Amino acid sequence: MKICIIRYGIKELKKMGGSFKESEEYKIEQALKKRRIEFDLWVTPYRTYTIDKDFINKTFGKYNVIFVRDKRHYRTVGILEVINDLLDVPVPIINSAEVASNCWDKLVTTKLLEKENIPHPKTVIGNDNVYVSLKAIEKEFNYPVVIKTSIGSHGNNVFIVDNYEQAKTVLTKLSRGNFYKREFYIQEYIKADGKDIRCLVIGDKVVAQYMRTAVKPERRSNIHLGGKGIKYELNKDLEKIALRASNVVGGGILGVDIFETKDGYKANEINETPELNELLRINKKDEKKIINKIIDYLLENAI
Repeated sequence: MKICIIRYGIKELKKMGGSFKESEEYKIEQALKKRRIEFDLWVTPYRTYTIDKDFINKTFGKYNVIFVRDKRHYRTVGILEVINDLLDVPVPIINSAEVASNCWDKLVTTKLLEKENIPHPKTVIGNDNVYVSLKAIEKEFNYPVVIKTSIGSHGNNVFIVDNYEQAKTVLTKLSRGNFYKREFYIQEYIKADGKDIRCLVIGDKVVAQYMRTAVKPERRSNIHLGGKGIKYELNKDLEKIALRASNVVGGGILGVDIFETKDGYKANEINETPELNELLRINKKDEKKIINKIIDYLLENAI
């Protein structure tokens, strides 16, 4: 048994203000060593690959499963597609290129949620015609509303606007961005006091969860923006929507973000490479158990 772990580099982690020995990656790798499971690292910032069958088969064909832990999807989607299509004998990828793409693009995620009648915040897709988007807000929503790019993470390019002028400023700014970010997500603002719930789904089970809460004056709950985690008990309704949302994008090891509203739970976003540090901190007594469940899932899906 040999695993290939595709992840970012230690220098990048330090730039984000972290210590490698306190990171989820270190803990997973130490657990693999303890269980005497071989693994190699493919550190994406320092590697290139050739679109060549011989290269791909020689490089990745020797593994039983590939585990993706680089949170920068733009750096991994290409290599995952190439591995998937050029290997003579398919090697399972957790999570696959298809699953990653279904999660990375919020438009695709929302489309899939809607297709399966999974509750989610009301969403209108705008574009770089600022005034058309502004009219859509006036017609479909009451302020405040959320405006964000369909592609992004860690709360980047997510704006909560309280009035027309703020919306105009944000839309004008975004309309001058990169081409692929000019399709805007206009979403109802869920009155949840800056809180949402992150569920870690592994296969067909919710393994752990916690509530993320924004630290005022910030209204976004992302941990990268200073949000804090608190304990949250799993219940049947939360479990049901988390599993349904995970399944609709293809399943695997996923972080499902869910709002608790007066009308019940609503799925918001699904993360193909979920941050684990805060979840492990909140569920400290189960840390080793959670990490070993991740490893168990890799082994169960290996060839």
